[in-house]
Amino acid sequence: MHERTSIKRVVVAYTGELDTSLAIRELSRSGIDVITVTVDVGQGDDLADIRERALSLGALRAHVIDARDEFVRRFIVPSLQASALQDGVYPLSAHLTRALVAGRLVSIARMESASTILHGSTSDRSRLEAPIRALDSSIEVTTVQQFTPDALSAASAHWARELGINIGGDSWSRHVDVNLWGRSIELGPLPTAGGRLPDEMFVLTRPVAEAPDDPAFVDIEFAGGTPIKLNGIDMPLLEIIESLETIAGSHGVGRLERSVASAADGVCVEVHEAPSAVVLHAAHDALERIVIDRERAEQKMAISRRYAELVASGGWFDAARAEMDTFVATLQPAVAGVVRAKLHKGECTIVSGHSTTTDDAHRRRATVG
Repeated sequence: MHERTSIKRVVVAYTGELDTSLAIRELSRSGIDVITVTVDVGQGDDLADIRERALSLGALRAHVIDARDEFVRRFIVPSLQASALQDGVYPLSAHLTRALVAGRLVSIARMESASTILHGSTSDRSRLEAPIRALDSSIEVTTVQQFTPDALSAASAHWARELGINIGGDSWSRHVDVNLWGRSIELGPLPTAGGRLPDEMFVLTRPVAEAPDDPAFVDIEFAGGTPIKLNGIDMPLLEIIESLETIAGSHGVGRLERSVASAADGVCVEVHEAPSAVVLHAAHDALERIVIDRERAEQKMAISRRYAELVASGGWFDAARAEMDTFVATLQPAVAGVVRAKLHKGECTIVSGHSTTTDDAHRRRATVG
């Protein structure tokens, strides 16, 4: 257990999970002020219920923040325009939310005069801790497990029933990250990696075998590198993301499996479901290739790799990312036009696209496919 004698007030990143719930209760019973922060990034949880649970466990205050629009504007759009995909394939959904949550945690900690931030992430602590430390190195950040007695953790099933928390019957169900940009599941080492994963693991995408035989076609219009219309209808980007999730997911698009080599565990597997992200990245990149020259396209490709690596390592607030954003921003005014995507049996294929930019220096009428 962590030495808590000098701690007077803590901010806790709270999503309602068991370990963090137990820590809130133990800390409050020890006379420490507990301030919880729950951030809505489109995960679909009952946030009012989570707030009430935090207060019932002894939290002094429970902040619930709707950050969906901020997530779209400040995190999804820049990563989309930067073509930032891990290994050139996998959307950065979980890494983006960690950066957003880190910013909110630091802001609340400063407002509440708290010297410590606690969180419940154990699989990859750096995703959240690195951006927190980048924003404010004076704040101590660690996991709630440091403040939870071993005896309580050992009796997790009992305390889950006591607190009305569903901890899930499968070990993978405790390592799911959900937000507007998709779902990611950290499965850890699997002896049967590459084999068929259980259907109940997937929520946003149909199995390819059950997807419709007839394809769907969607037209996505961009202005300044940002999606503004879907099938000719003006929509906020949040609604475009939600609509594409339904359409593309029903055709099995966006289901990805990533194997990651680990010195400690061998091969670990991550599963991603990101229908909207897969379609919008494909559409944006296809349109951008129409309107920029080869030299800048090569520069952009190199930047995209570095951008994804930096964000995945917790470096969202690094000055290097801001510099890359500056270059990417010079390309986006020309990324205006309409792209048509075919969604069929798990595949997203760009079948056509044309630029509508009025900048003569960038104008190129073309069809892609």
